[in-house]
Amino acid sequence: MSEPIAEWLERQADRSFGRQRARVETSKLVATFVAGVTATLVATALQVGKPTYLDLAAALLLGASILATRGVIAADRLTEADHEAIVLKAASEGWDAGRTLRKLRSETVAAVAVNDTVVRRVQRVLIRQVVAAALASGVAIVSLLLPDLFS
Repeated sequence: MSEPIAEWLERQADRSFGRQRARVETSKLVATFVAGVTATLVATALQVGKPTYLDLAAALLLGASILATRGVIAADRLTEADHEAIVLKAASEGWDAGRTLRKLRSETVAAVAVNDTVVRRVQRVLIRQVVAAALASGVAIVSLLLPDLFS
């Protein structure tokens, strides 16, 4: 009875890791595209007319957005169980196949649990990045539409 449960748990851990990887990769893509669109808007605002304080504010917010984009990419620290190290340890210590398999499964499940924290961290940084980008874009748009507002 325990083997089917252990096999299900292992498959569940594999599915969870796949979802975690997809969420992190999607976050990195969103951050990159949002930063690119924001950079385009800010660059356009800087090229139109005489630079204003709004342009400076948009550029500073763009800098914050780009730093946060780097933060999203740097926060990607998903871990996987080190199967090779476990197998080498098992061979050197003479573990039987059952003990080795239990250790592999437990390490895989533990890695998925740790990765939940990593995914939450990546998404928190992404939210900050999107907010900074939205503010930069908004300021750049105001600068484009109302160029004499803060000259």
